[in-house]
Amino acid sequence: MVLFARDGDLWRTNLDGDGVERLTEGAPLVWRPGMGDWWVSYLSTPIQVSPDGRWITFLGAHARVLIDLATEAQGGMPMPDDVSPVGDWSPDSRYFAYGTDELYVHDVQTGHTTQLADPPIVDDGAGRGVREVVWSPDGQFIGFACCYVIPTDVYTGTAVGQIRRLELATLAVESMGQIDSHVAMSNHLCWTEEGELTTTKALGWDRAREARCSHGRPQPRTTSADGIEQALLNAVSLDTSVSTGATRLTVSEVATDEIIWQQEFSRTVEIVTWSPDDRYLLLDDLEPHSPIWRIESDDGTSLTLIIEDGFLVDVIPQWHHWARE
Repeated sequence: MVLFARDGDLWRTNLDGDGVERLTEGAPLVWRPGMGDWWVSYLSTPIQVSPDGRWITFLGAHARVLIDLATEAQGGMPMPDDVSPVGDWSPDSRYFAYGTDELYVHDVQTGHTTQLADPPIVDDGAGRGVREVVWSPDGQFIGFACCYVIPTDVYTGTAVGQIRRLELATLAVESMGQIDSHVAMSNHLCWTEEGELTTTKALGWDRAREARCSHGRPQPRTTSADGIEQALLNAVSLDTSVSTGATRLTVSEVATDEIIWQQEFSRTVEIVTWSPDDRYLLLDDLEPHSPIWRIESDDGTSLTLIIEDGFLVDVIPQWHHWARE
């Protein structure tokens, strides 16, 4: 299933571009033309899909929407009106944890929301005390970052926050160290496979890609699901950036960097992500109104137009009604 945005609403289609369906009504997404800097608005309203592909949330100052793809119902979650929350799905897809000035968990089966922790919050000037939320892979803990001390100059200084770990069985909160963040370089919380709660900065880029991290919005998957191949974009001309000219797509082996195939596009391409079955690569730029393309991953042939007008959000396994318990 291909998720894409158009004019403030969330849509879906299949990998052939058939059966286009609008998932929301009333343009609840902030990021659309005519709403100021649409890219900043997109970053501030992350769309998150549950691990089983059934539930979609997007949370922001003007959008707190919960979508059930099994029933095609659009609902909401109780949250304060003056915050832009961050959150994460539990591994079993039943709970959505999110943070404002406190930490909450919403149960999608019962519809109930519970406040889990009330950390001492230092006003960070952004109306948001909890900045990072990430569920442990085993579902037993929630890691979150709060209590940031903001520098006088937010553009040149470094914000320093506290890392906390909450155990779901006892609701005990433990301090796990500090996390720093700079406007030019984000630093996120991550759980490693070994159960360590750390940060992307501490792990490094390569290890962070394998960890469960609180990026907030869907990250393009540049490495195939089997981990064998990678897809990278760069400018065709050395005199231009990727965002200003023709683009070259290179698929290579992860282990050796040996090039498998390359394809050049006369237009700018800035997003590339693998389909869950590794059969295709999906391509888009960073404009809200532009085509979305599909290309064969084995040899770079058969470039196919999927959507004429939209912005690529994510590619996920299709939810089927028979999958419901």
